Amino acid sequence: MEQWASWFKELEAKGVLRNPGSALAPGGAVIKANGKGFVTDTTMAEVKELIGGFSLIQADSVEQAAKIAEGSPFLKNNPDGRILVRPVLEPRT
Repeated sequence: MEQWASWFKELEAKGVLRNPGSALAPGGAVIKANGKGFVTDTTMAEVKELIGGFSLIQADSVEQAAKIAEGSPFLKNNPDGRILVRPVLEPRT
């Protein structure tokens, strides 16, 4: 956790941290369009990718955000791990 706190402080000092986010807790619900679904606390076989948490950073491009993400403690501690960098849609006004 110290690595994460240090990394977030570094991002905050650079002015790019918008929300440190959080790890995701086990459990949840899968909802289908017809309203039927199920609650789960296990990894499902049909899940191709597993999301373990999120953070929001400010960047001018996806490339810049990817460069920032390269410093994540997750990658340092999981050499085969991957981070997905995605833009957030701006709300329509």
